[in-house]
Amino acid sequence: MTRTLFELADGSVIGTHHRRNGENNQDASAIYQDDMLTIGIVCDGCSDSKFSESGSRIGSRLILQSLVKQLKRYYQSTIDWSTQPSPAAWSTDRRFWDRIERDTTSSLHQLAQQMGESLTEQIAMHFLFTTIGFIIAPTGGVFFSFGDGVIVVNGEVLQIGPFPGNAPPYIGYQLVNSRIGTENPELLKFQVHREIPLADLNTFMVGTDGVLDLKRSAERPLPGKSSRVRPLSQFWEEDQYFLNPDMANRLLRLANQEVHIFDPVTRALLKTEFGILPDDTTFIVGRRRKEG
Repeated sequence: MTRTLFELADGSVIGTHHRRNGENNQDASAIYQDDMLTIGIVCDGCSDSKFSESGSRIGSRLILQSLVKQLKRYYQSTIDWSTQPSPAAWSTDRRFWDRIERDTTSSLHQLAQQMGESLTEQIAMHFLFTTIGFIIAPTGGVFFSFGDGVIVVNGEVLQIGPFPGNAPPYIGYQLVNSRIGTENPELLKFQVHREIPLADLNTFMVGTDGVLDLKRSAERPLPGKSSRVRPLSQFWEEDQYFLNPDMANRLLRLANQEVHIFDPVTRALLKTEFGILPDDTTFIVGRRRKEG
């Protein structure tokens, strides 16, 4: 059902700051889609962590698989989900989200213990990441987060964060002592930001906080070109991003390339135009399939 209703595209690019420092792209994404469920997760690793890109990749898969498992169990045990409140009873049930957190943190805990003697050190180095995601189920769409990022539903942009001290909560903090856990324990929970009936959902995007830089750069020219970046809406309005799975990545790479401008006669370097996305930028975008 959801696979025939919605099509997806995604893109990711390393930020200019990380590239100049010889670091990796610390973002990651994961997608699941079948007839019953369409789920997308983007994760953003902590910039101060040495290997947080590994946590983002592992964490996105762990959260995705936990959601698939719990939701399939829910819908397969429900006799007639069409009679339930929209989007679904599970979306506001704290017990559902607690199970996702337990599934994820138990796997992270096991991995971290096997990686070194100090659990706190391994979590800090590898497993601090934020999460933004969406679930499209038979009863509707749900958009959620654990930390900062961007959610767009039917063109309406919702910015999650920044948090006090520019310190977002990470699900890994549930496994170690942290200031956020002591001062604001309610932040160390999945938060549901938007619920929408299936019939009302047309376009959507979830992204790491680098998407805000992409949004602000809409009128800026691409480095070395006269064409501009253009608004976020291009990603859900234009067919090219869904027909060619690399088109979103291609635009992001153009936006973040470093271009040297030379004098055509003397070949002397005139100037260098730098990429316009300082932070890693990753998103998943979706839209209702066109009829026919």
